[in-house]
Amino acid sequence: MSGDEITQISVGGLRIGIKGLSAALEQVASLAKSSDEEIGQALIDILQRDNYIPAASRGDYVQALVREFKRGRGEQVEEERRGLHIRILGAGCPACQSLTQLMFKVVTDLGVPADVEHVTDYGQIAALGVLSVPALLIDDRLVVAGRVPRIDELKELLCKAWPGARST
Repeated sequence: MSGDEITQISVGGLRIGIKGLSAALEQVASLAKSSDEEIGQALIDILQRDNYIPAASRGDYVQALVREFKRGRGEQVEEERRGLHIRILGAGCPACQSLTQLMFKVVTDLGVPADVEHVTDYGQIAALGVLSVPALLIDDRLVVAGRVPRIDELKELLCKAWPGARST
C-alpha cells in the first residue's frame, strides 16, 4: 500500500481520513510489546507530518490509532460508539435533499449523536449495492430505499438504532 492512501477511522466519534495509516502501522509493528501510550505517540509522530492532528483532540487520536494498531494485529478491540453513522444516498435530487434535511431535523429533535453524510457519488452508491435512491443507511445497514420516509418513521428508526434517544 502506498503512503498516499487515505484510510477512514473513527476519532472521537467522527470519521476522519488519515493519510499513510497503513505505512505508519507497518513502521511501528515492532512496538507490539510497548504500552498503548508509546504506540500511540509513535503513530502520532509519524502521521502528523502529513495529517492535521488538533492538539485538543490528541488523546482521541491516540486512542483511535492504538485501536487500529491492535485491529491490524488481529486483536479484539472494542469499537468506539459515540454516535450513529447515517448515510443518505442519492445524487442530490429534491427527494434526496428532502431526506437529508429531515434526517438533520430528526437527529436534532431526538438528541441522537450522529455523523450524517450525504453520498452523491454514483460509484460509492453502487459499491454499497444500493439500486434505488434516495436511500438511508444507519450504521451501514440499509433501512430505507427508493422513497422519503415520513418523519415519524425516521424517528422510530433512530430510536431503535440509538436506545438513548429522547422521544418527542
